[in-house]
Amino acid sequence: MIQDKPVRKVNFKMLEFAYCPGLVTPSGDKLQDLASLAAEEQWYFNGDPQGELRILFSYIHHTFNRIESEGKIEESDDGLMCCFNTGLHTKHYEEIFGVFQKNRVPGKQPWFLKEFLPKSKVGFPKLPERANYFEDISDIIFDYRLDIRIDIQHILDEDTERKNRLPAELRNVQNLEGAVNMTIKRIKSNYRLAIPQFYFGTGKIQLLIPLFSSNPEDNRVKAVIPIEKHSSGQFYQGHTCLDMRQAYNNARLIAKLDSDWLNPSAVVGVPGDEEEA
Repeated sequence: MIQDKPVRKVNFKMLEFAYCPGLVTPSGDKLQDLASLAAEEQWYFNGDPQGELRILFSYIHHTFNRIESEGKIEESDDGLMCCFNTGLHTKHYEEIFGVFQKNRVPGKQPWFLKEFLPKSKVGFPKLPERANYFEDISDIIFDYRLDIRIDIQHILDEDTERKNRLPAELRNVQNLEGAVNMTIKRIKSNYRLAIPQFYFGTGKIQLLIPLFSSNPEDNRVKAVIPIEKHSSGQFYQGHTCLDMRQAYNNARLIAKLDSDWLNPSAVVGVPGDEEEA
């Protein structure tokens, strides 16, 4: 299968670390193999081209970015192989590892992606841990006691693409302000609506909250607003919005989602960036 080089806003470090045939596009055969090995999960958004596993593509490359920054790549005793923990599991809950071997082609990446294997088939004496995104469990749970402050004017700034992530009816201050106020009331009444994401830009945990309209009877999610605790720890602040694809890709890095409002079937608009906040 001939693979085209992907055009990506994010620097995928695995493609610099290793030659990865079958993992450079969302339809690559190595990506298909990984999806078959892992526990069943929808790795594409409704409406995506058939065979393109865009969610898994984003997941595995962003996971490796984090793994690389944490130094969690383990080499074999002879130095000819190395592996990383994908953070995924088989249907029998075995951890899945990406296994590399030394690249023998001069002038190319130092490693070659060989395969993905369950833990029982990896012959390394020591296996690396999965990526870690938070130290304090309280970081991923919304504290309903704290105020939420959203910079509406910044979201509507004409010089950015943030405004275009909103439906037309919310692209003015009055309507967006009403929607934000209603959303805050909903979040305060049900803290489980807030879903954690890891934002690579700051290396911090943010919480994703669904943006509803000002109509309390309208349960459709219009966009997603990431919020994070102010440095004082006294309130949450938010200054941008994401589309559903961006939000799902970012949140899936931490854990498999079990959400009514954020899932691959709840897609708004066209494909967004793999990571942008």
